Amino acid sequence: MDNNGLCFGVQNQSSIFPLGVSGATKFLINMIHRYIKGFAILFFLGLSTELHAQSDAFVSAMASGKYERAHKELDESISAVVSSAQLKAIMSKQQELLGQLESYAFNCKERNVEGLTIVNYTMRYKDKHLDMQVSLTAEEKVLGFYFVKVKNCGEKYLLPNYQGIFEVVDSVIQTSDGFEFQLCYPKSEEFSNLVILVPGSGPNDAESTIGQTKIFRDISLGLAKKGIASVRYRKFQLLKNPKEITFKDEYLGDINRLILHFRTINKDINIFLLGHSLGGTAITHYNSADVSGLIYMAANYSPVDSLVMQQSKYLMELDGDFDLSEQAQFNDMQTQFALLDSVDLADDFSILGAPVSYWKSLKQINIDSLLLRNKDTPKLFLQGGRDYQVPLSELKRWMIACQDHPEVKFLTFESLNHVFSSGYGASKPEEYQIPSNLGQSIIDEIIGFVQ
Repeated sequence: MDNNGLCFGVQNQSSIFPLGVSGATKFLINMIHRYIKGFAILFFLGLSTELHAQSDAFVSAMASGKYERAHKELDESISAVVSSAQLKAIMSKQQELLGQLESYAFNCKERNVEGLTIVNYTMRYKDKHLDMQVSLTAEEKVLGFYFVKVKNCGEKYLLPNYQGIFEVVDSVIQTSDGFEFQLCYPKSEEFSNLVILVPGSGPNDAESTIGQTKIFRDISLGLAKKGIASVRYRKFQLLKNPKEITFKDEYLGDINRLILHFRTINKDINIFLLGHSLGGTAITHYNSADVSGLIYMAANYSPVDSLVMQQSKYLMELDGDFDLSEQAQFNDMQTQFALLDSVDLADDFSILGAPVSYWKSLKQINIDSLLLRNKDTPKLFLQGGRDYQVPLSELKRWMIACQDHPEVKFLTFESLNHVFSSGYGASKPEEYQIPSNLGQSIIDEIIGFVQ
């Protein structure tokens, strides 16, 4: 809604898939992406010396069908939720859909993102060329691997040049319990307004990086240049048991910690929450007793499982051919979601890559009940007209639910997608690989709401 989009991970690169990949494969990868930086399929034909030893061992094991061995190369947090059987199933499906891997070539050099080492290759399959990326931890364990559109490595995200008079300071701060966040604020200016940026689903980095976009970095810079401070952070920093994770574990603990931190420093500070995608569901848990206002960007109103099904079908139909195989995979996803109604499932049982505890916690969220509690809390809704992950129909549901709220504003930007970058025609996942920044008009709307 991910992190990964409302499609899980779709906030981070999780929703970047080849158009021919089946819904079940996309969905499984997306679900796993709740716990990793990325996920894709690696194959054989030798490895560049640019790679680390651990990724070399992992790929060799995958290529030779030694999935148990490959599984041992995964980081512990991932091996707990991804089985060797899943590695085998995904690899088999990719070969079926994309044809034989004929060759590959190193594309981008290693780069560090939030402590991870990322390696990029172009994989030349018989029917399609794709870039494969591998994520390694500082200990050189495999944290994830995933496919993206072949990347022009000359194209990179660039810092925006927003209007404003203040010099910007961006500092990393750590709380006493080890929680780390970035505070962006105007230099030599006492700030009275603070916006906490709450990311979408999955383990997004502090910038909310999705492809070559960094919407939270953009927002923080734009606000600080106009005298408004903001906080951005990584989720899951203090997560203890990923096999029994809940929505509260993913969101509410971090938000509560940040509110308490700044209230302790300045009890009179005006705190606003901005939620992107599933982050919108998280901020709806708060009202005027906690914060001064709520800002929703591409936020979902409908239950996550129904939107995941909708997104999966959209991606399967992008090539104009929703065939019998894809229909079967789609039906299989529906069947697995139906298992959530079973009272006999243990919390650590996995459905499509995510533990039942997480799905059950999502089903317990009642948006209408939460909106009754924050009826008088000022709200701003921003929505892209070309968003397929959280479509325009979701904004219309919010409008109906908030029709009697005294302070609420709804804005639609017709040409923008889920990450608020501009385009035309049907929105596609590969758009996220095009470097872009939030428009000044969006920054100004947020500033106007806060001030």
